Amino acid sequence: ADFLFISLGTAHTQYHNDLGNPVANCHKQPSSLFTRKLVSVNEIVEGFRKALTLLQSANPNLRVIFTVSPVRYIRNGVHENNLSKSVLFLAISDLLALHECCSYFPAFELVNDDLRDYRFFKDDLVHPNKLAIDYVWEKFSECWLSPHTRHVNGEIEKLNRALAHRVIHLNPGEMMKLEEHIQRQKLQIGRLEPSLIF
Repeated sequence: ADFLFISLGTAHTQYHNDLGNPVANCHKQPSSLFTRKLVSVNEIVEGFRKALTLLQSANPNLRVIFTVSPVRYIRNGVHENNLSKSVLFLAISDLLALHECCSYFPAFELVNDDLRDYRFFKDDLVHPNKLAIDYVWEKFSECWLSPHTRHVNGEIEKLNRALAHRVIHLNPGEMMKLEEHIQRQKLQIGRLEPSLIF
């Protein structure tokens, strides 16, 4: 692959008390076994610096696109979430300065600055809703996908809508028309992008 997308969510990490190692998941063990810590900008930069050096040695054409997740981690408070996101922004800024292969996509800013309204969030007021996700996807597509790929994606969306269509009346004629329509769409997509297999 020539592209690697990394979405950072939080700079808070759980460390195993006895081992002293960061853990990816506490596996529902007692919280007393772990200590929560806000990782520093330098720790994040150093960790990614090593990883990026290894990745680039394996694939010199690799492009790495960082983003900060717009999902807020407010279980520990809004202030703690904001500190964490700030650390991520600073770390990404340093990584962009150090590595030419790195870019940034502003998913966080699109949701929290462009949309700026709780109507773009689910009922928990933390997770972006479908409208916000579609908005970010549109901006992402414009930025990172070729016009050809965007066209093929549009055709695939049409096919998915046809596949999701629920026939209300089991009329054999209508069902056959729908199936023929779906097959035509598959052929059309296959002509646009022969590498796709249905």
